[in-house]
Amino acid sequence: MRRPTHAKTATPQQSPPPTQPPCQEFWDPLADRVLNLFAETPGWRGTPSQLLSALNVDDNAEFRKGYKTARELSSNLRRLVPALRTLGVEVTFGKSGSQRWIRLDRVTPE
Repeated sequence: MRRPTHAKTATPQQSPPPTQPPCQEFWDPLADRVLNLFAETPGWRGTPSQLLSALNVDDNAEFRKGYKTARELSSNLRRLVPALRTLGVEVTFGKSGSQRWIRLDRVTPE
C-alpha cells in the first residue's frame, strides 16, 4: 500500500524569543500599590476598607475607577497572592467575629 503524497511533514518548532529582563514596576496597579505600601512599613494589618484607603493615598482617578469598593479590592488581591508571594509579600485573609481583615507580612521571595 502506498503512502498518500499529500501528507504534510512536521516543521521544526521554533523556540520562543528570549524573555525581557523583569521591569522595575510590577504590571498590575494593585500589586504596585501593595509593594509601595509594604516598602514603607514592615507589615500591615487592617480591614479591606482600611487597605483601600491606605492604597488610595494620592487620589489617583485611574486606581479609584478600578477599585471602588473594598470587596473589589479583596477579590483582586486574592488573585494576586501567588505573584506577591514570589515578590516577598505574604497576604493573609481572616475574620474576627464579623470583622474581616487582611494582613501583609514580609517573607523570603520564592
